[in-house]
Amino acid sequence: MIRRMTVLCLLVCVFWAMKAEAQWGPGGGGPGGGRRGQGGENRGRFEEMRAKMEALNACNVEAMWAVLCFGVGLTPEQLDPLRGPFAEAWNKRTSILEMAEKADKPDWGAYRDELKEMKKDLDQKTKALLNEEQQKAFSKQMKAYENALPRFRGGGAPGGGE
Repeated sequence: MIRRMTVLCLLVCVFWAMKAEAQWGPGGGGPGGGRRGQGGENRGRFEEMRAKMEALNACNVEAMWAVLCFGVGLTPEQLDPLRGPFAEAWNKRTSILEMAEKADKPDWGAYRDELKEMKKDLDQKTKALLNEEQQKAFSKQMKAYENALPRFRGGGAPGGGE
């Protein structure tokens, strides 16, 4: 039990740190990273960062696995059939992200779409093994997790549509 809580607290801290980093940005100086007032100079960079974040959040294998293990509390018998699909999804996601990082001009939109398809497949495999109560708990907790992530809207700086 203590191990589960430790892992869950660690995941929450990591997600909180990711959110804080996204808000403060590389330019320092508060939310938006000091990008305000610089015209369209950093617009392309912001759009690329937004596309990258959308791709990274399209299939968050770690969050799904944590919710199944600790939030829904599946039995070892229920988790065993999911280990293979989750390991496969983890490896595929890792290779997609490595390929994107190596590319000169990565097409984050295409990577996002590929990861979304992978998430749909993983969701189908997961929900096939859950009872109705577990499906509701899983959906509710994943929705709460997704709502906690920072959203990048179109327009100027993060959080402010122009």
